[in-house]
Amino acid sequence: MIIIASVSSAGLKIGKLIGSVADHVCHTVPIPVLLIRPQVNPKAKNEQKLFTKLLVPLDGSDLSKRALPVAEKLAETLNIPITLFEMATMMHPYNSSITVYGPIIDYTKLDADIKKQAEEEMTALNKEIKQKGIDVTSIVTLGNDAAIEIEKVTETIGADLIIMTTHGRSGLDRWIMGSVAEKVLRYGKVPLLLVNARAR
Repeated sequence: MIIIASVSSAGLKIGKLIGSVADHVCHTVPIPVLLIRPQVNPKAKNEQKLFTKLLVPLDGSDLSKRALPVAEKLAETLNIPITLFEMATMMHPYNSSITVYGPIIDYTKLDADIKKQAEEEMTALNKEIKQKGIDVTSIVTLGNDAAIEIEKVTETIGADLIIMTTHGRSGLDRWIMGSVAEKVLRYGKVPLLLVNARAR
C-alpha cells in the first residue's frame, strides 16, 4: 500500500495536485493507494480502531468490484462492517413523463425498474459476502451525480473509509468510476483507498 497525505510538507493544501498524483500512482502501480486527509479531526486517543465502517461504491461493472477483495480483507482483519453502495442513474432528472413524437414515456417507472435491478444485484452480492462471515449491508439510491451520492451516504452511515476502484464502465445506466473517484478524491472528507481496477 502507498499512503499519501493531502497536505504538502509546507502545509499548503494541494487537493487538485494530490488528486492527479494519486490518480497517476494508482494507474501506475499494482497496489492500493490510500489518501489521508489531515484536515479531518483525529479520533479520540481511547479509540482503538482507526477505521470502524467501510463504504464500497460500485457501478455494477466487474472492474468496480475489484475493490471488494481489499475491502473484505480489511473488514475481516479489523472486524468491522462493510456497506456496499450503488447509484442507479435516473433516466430523466426533472419530469416524470415527456412526449417525444408519440406516447408519453413514464420515466418514473423506468427509474424504479433501474433501481430494482441495482437492488437485485446488490442483494446477490450481499449474500456472497455474508457467506464469508463478513458483516455487510447495501444501499441503492437514484441520482445523477455519483460523487455527491457517495458523500451523502458516507455522512449518513458514518463511514470513515471509502474503498473504490479508479475505473469502471460507462453507459446509459452506469457511471464512469474514474471521474467519480477523481471528484471523491478532491472533495471528500474521509480517507479514500483507491484500487487500480486494471492491476493483475
